[in-house]
Amino acid sequence: MLNKIIIPLLIAAFLIAIQFFIVPFIAVYSIIPNIVLIFVILYSLRFGQLSGTFFGFLVGLIFDIASAGLIGSGMFAFTLSSFIAGYFYKEDYFEVIYNVKLFLLIVLSLSTLFFILYTVLGMQDLEVQQNYNYIIYSSLCGLYTTIIALVIFIIPKGRL
Repeated sequence: MLNKIIIPLLIAAFLIAIQFFIVPFIAVYSIIPNIVLIFVILYSLRFGQLSGTFFGFLVGLIFDIASAGLIGSGMFAFTLSSFIAGYFYKEDYFEVIYNVKLFLLIVLSLSTLFFILYTVLGMQDLEVQQNYNYIIYSSLCGLYTTIIALVIFIIPKGRL
């Protein structure tokens, strides 16, 4: 249980802190990646749909509490994204992770879905509402998240 729930939640809490304090500095015209979502997708691919969905719910709750925004929008977006990522679960975790095209397609589609849900349900940023179409904004954020996910393949395979 310690390796499956508590340690990943501590890592997720650390990534949420990075998401709120460091990631805004790499934003491009208010388009930001979501490093927490990459971790939630990896968790769902590693441990399966049921565990991933529960983990996505907990991470979404922590994310919503830390963001001081609308409680529930992040929970729903993280939960649904991890639920869908769980469909790609295989017993051999590395079979999915090291298939670069499949992994990047999963991250691109789920991060775009995440940003659509999170933007429509809970984002109160007037700049985004006035300057971007939600779909275009979400697609660009999803693409930026996918580019950040490429770092996974720079890390040596033995460390993952």
